[in-house]
Amino acid sequence: MISTYLISDEMCRFSEHALRQMEARGVSIEDVREVLRSGELFSKEADERFGTKYQSRLRRGRVYLVVVWHYAGDEKEAITAFWRRLR
Repeated sequence: MISTYLISDEMCRFSEHALRQMEARGVSIEDVREVLRSGELFSKEADERFGTKYQSRLRRGRVYLVVVWHYAGDEKEAITAFWRRLR
């Protein structure tokens, strides 16, 4: 199952895996929207399953919210999201 939400002027899809992981990790759809809208793109790598996979992050106090995503056609699709502590 894929769910689609509007982010600014573009659409973003969420895989079932992403939605499950977000719920378990206390990450909201609005949190992911904010990262994809204004976060820092810090990783881009080739991936056999997803083509090119990206990681964006946004600092929230002493942690980053990291969103792993790829392009599904013209839309961004969140693969997963998680919190990472600053070192």
